[in-house]
Amino acid sequence: MSNNNQSSIEYLIKEFSEILGPISTNPMQDLLLVDAIKQAKAMHKQEIKISYRCGAAEVGMIEINKSEQYYNETFGK
Repeated sequence: MSNNNQSSIEYLIKEFSEILGPISTNPMQDLLLVDAIKQAKAMHKQEIKISYRCGAAEVGMIEINKSEQYYNETFGK
């Protein structure tokens, strides 16, 4: 189980690294992997913010700008 301060993407990266060990890549592959990880983290952040907004809307506390605050307070990044 992941740490509460660790996102699912960070957990996945850590687990892949532990399972696969060091991987030999060239510099272009390294850049593409880093970009894919950053994109996945950005997508995950948006999913969390959308979920927060949907939950807030259901209970009648629609505060769209609070989703960014919620994400930052919860995940601190």
